[in-house]
Amino acid sequence: MSLKHFAALMMIFMLASCGGGGGTSNSGNQIPGTVTLVSITVTPAGQSIALGTTTQFTALGNYSDNSTQNLTTSATWNSTNTTVATISNTSGSNGLATANALGVTTITATFAGVSKSTTLAVSPSNRAYVTNSGSNNLSVIDTSNNTLVTTVSVGSIPQRVAVNPSANRAYVANSGSNGLSVIDITNNTLVTTISVGTTPQGVAVNPAANRAYVTNSGSSSLSVIDTTSNTVVATVPVGSIPEGVAVNPVANRAYVANSGSSSLSVINTTTNTVVATISVGNSPQGVAVNPAANRAYVANSGSSSMSVIDTTSNAVVATVSVGNTPQGVAVNPAANRAYVANSGSSSLSVIDTTSNTVVATVSVGSIPQGVAVNPAANRTYVTNSGSNSLSVINTTNNTLIATVSVGTGPKDVSLVP
Repeated sequence: MSLKHFAALMMIFMLASCGGGGGTSNSGNQIPGTVTLVSITVTPAGQSIALGTTTQFTALGNYSDNSTQNLTTSATWNSTNTTVATISNTSGSNGLATANALGVTTITATFAGVSKSTTLAVSPSNRAYVTNSGSNNLSVIDTSNNTLVTTVSVGSIPQRVAVNPSANRAYVANSGSNGLSVIDITNNTLVTTISVGTTPQGVAVNPAANRAYVTNSGSSSLSVIDTTSNTVVATVPVGSIPEGVAVNPVANRAYVANSGSSSLSVINTTTNTVVATISVGNSPQGVAVNPAANRAYVANSGSSSMSVIDTTSNAVVATVSVGNTPQGVAVNPAANRAYVANSGSSSLSVIDTTSNTVVATVSVGSIPQGVAVNPAANRTYVTNSGSNSLSVINTTNNTLIATVSVGTGPKDVSLVP
């Protein structure tokens, strides 16, 4: 150190010792703050992947000075069940998880004594789940070859079905036994049955919130279920004879189609309260939501139409004429398409959601009920309760390409791509 630098340091020291040359600050007695790691964010959270595939996890460090740092290559990664999935700590592939078997594991990133965990599910892929109201079971179909894999017994007169791939669970509303069947889709077995309201019809899930929502047409209510404990945590009064239900996780909203009161109930899923009631067509059945476009679509069986709702203003912005007695509705946001199953005309209406016009009508089986879309595969699936089958439609050219035999009186269908 030079004499010049030494003299400068001594001057600073003397000034600090005497309070900075006459000032009142005591900063000379303070120890400079240390930046510490407060928490870690691991993404993606609640991921579901197919057997034999990989997914890259990222660890982001959040520090006390509000800065962030990518810790993916620095953190130590761990999987609690390496039979299901392993995760790499090797340079160049840190945080890369590999799916080895069906099931669920917990992935943890640890750095400087701070840890963060998330779940990783290895789920069946290319699956369609069909409820058969006449045979009290669920058909599991391999959509890669359109063949029946197995049949799972559920409750009495099953209606609609919803799947949560991130937890490897399917949920079936059984109107004849007032219960919700919970199925493990890794081995296609019944895990438990949850008692809900009277004559349950519709079911929807919010994986991020660990919630399932069941409409009870006989008690005009919505059962809210904690899917971690499989218990009912709230019951929300809605309109008369509720049927279909859909969830918008981004906006914390659930939408219930009330057949008896020709309305749509809008529920705040944070408080489990009805925040709006929207008049729609006669006897609404199915409902689907496109969160990105702030739109909900309702199939009105009594007026052969589909109501288009702006979910920001909770107002009907268009009404589209479709086939006779529409039941189910599904939406493909990427293609700007909605699909409506018309039970009275044995057809599927294809709607351009940009112009709200019908652009095609596809003949399917007898008395179609439920409909689901796989955007990645360009496929739509329709349950035909009158012909005990599932119609498979190529959405690129809107043609029927396969018909799969299922159980008796199929009602609804849900997919795992």
